[in-house]
Amino acid sequence: MLGFFAYLLINSYIIVRGNIYYSITYDINDPREQEIINRVETFNLSANLNYDEGECSHKDFYFSREDLNLYKQDIKSDIGLHFNPFYYHTFEYTINTQSFTALSITYNNCSILDSNYSEGHFLDPWSFGFYLNHSMVPTVHNASNIITLTDVIIVKVAIYYKHSGELFSSGIGKEFIQYLVLNQDYQIILVNVPYILTYP
Repeated sequence: MLGFFAYLLINSYIIVRGNIYYSITYDINDPREQEIINRVETFNLSANLNYDEGECSHKDFYFSREDLNLYKQDIKSDIGLHFNPFYYHTFEYTINTQSFTALSITYNNCSILDSNYSEGHFLDPWSFGFYLNHSMVPTVHNASNIITLTDVIIVKVAIYYKHSGELFSSGIGKEFIQYLVLNQDYQIILVNVPYILTYP
């Protein structure tokens, strides 16, 4: 009997504990890395949607530092004794950047329609969150507009979350990606949240 309880403790601490974690990675090749992180994580999309975009005005989903801290705390509070070897509770958060001397985009007031940026999700027209800084990008008065932005930084934020306790169940999960384009003064030119997947 003692051996059985020892097995449960070993299983909990060695096997299951390894399946409960969060990972935060900043892959930013810029001398002002912390400023970029602060710009990205403290941006308030809802507060900046102060113009009437018609059907787009409700698209205000954005993952902020507040959300990041909530997910981290969710994982931390779950670290304890779990005896189910199929238990998973994970959260992965990454930010990476690319610099461009010129970025051409075709856009309307709802989303990015075309671009010379190779990331496929960036072009998804069904954005869950979208913001244009109209002091840098003109408002669209027809179907679309084309603009070339010079010396910009594209910031990609990716989030993966999974919480499951069964072998053949996907459990509860969430994946989403958001992009920001910053100028060389680290001002936000645009935000696009083109991809969100939740399950079940």
